[in-house]
Amino acid sequence: MKKRLLLIYNIKAGSVKTTRRLNKIRRLIENEGFEVKDTALDKVTAIKPLISECDAILIVGGDGSINVVVDHLLREEIENPPPLAVLPGGTANDIYHQIYKGCKIKDILAAIKKGNITRLDIGQANNRYFVNIAAAGMFSDIAYLTPGTVKRLLGTPAYYIHALIKVMTYRPFKLNIKTGSKNLEEEVLLFLVLNGSQAAGLFIIAPDAALNDGKLHLLALKKNMNISQVVKLVYRVLRGITPDQQGVIYLTAKNISMQFPESHVLVIDGEKGPLPPVKIKLLPARLPFFTP
Repeated sequence: MKKRLLLIYNIKAGSVKTTRRLNKIRRLIENEGFEVKDTALDKVTAIKPLISECDAILIVGGDGSINVVVDHLLREEIENPPPLAVLPGGTANDIYHQIYKGCKIKDILAAIKKGNITRLDIGQANNRYFVNIAAAGMFSDIAYLTPGTVKRLLGTPAYYIHALIKVMTYRPFKLNIKTGSKNLEEEVLLFLVLNGSQAAGLFIIAPDAALNDGKLHLLALKKNMNISQVVKLVYRVLRGITPDQQGVIYLTAKNISMQFPESHVLVIDGEKGPLPPVKIKLLPARLPFFTP
């Protein structure tokens, strides 16, 4: 019996430009012996009816597309949803690179056929869910504020150009952090709560983190630096943080409460998230993903 696959695609995401690519993907899937049903991401108002008769969900899009699907699955409280797989179609594709490390579509379809599954942790920020990252402050809103036309034209460098503009004018803000063992208050430029290791398009920021390590990794950049020092620190952070790195707050936890000004938008997997105060918790091994 053929495996039934639900193909969810985001026609607006970075490199998913035309129906030609989608038709090619569909032919490859059908040639591998799958029965395919597809739908556009912006047509997904409820996911439960779509997955009732499928064995796998394949998302073609970027981190934001994956976030939308995961958010639907968990908000609708679907028990034992079909395992997910991802094909890159966005600008940074951080989640795809962490799970598949550059695998081609045939490798991913082979994993689906074999039933190779890894359960990944999911983060929850108030009533919203994320796979990879929740962040606020300098650079954090670049993913959704950078115009789609610019992202499609330039790819990941569009983010870096926007970041260079921001660093010249950005001001720090007060962040209060509470975990089970710590209560910190600090003026910061940026904070990231990572479920995985990678952000900003191929940068391994938290080398010790993984999407299934059972921990959230919090990173915050302190203020009291001029522009030159900020640029140097950001460069060092993008090469990977260490617990004793000067100018950086770094800790791990399963539950983190945060208070910061409402003028600073929390961004989750590149999408606009909830307003503060924010309680972030880890949902260990929450969703199944096909892995090579």
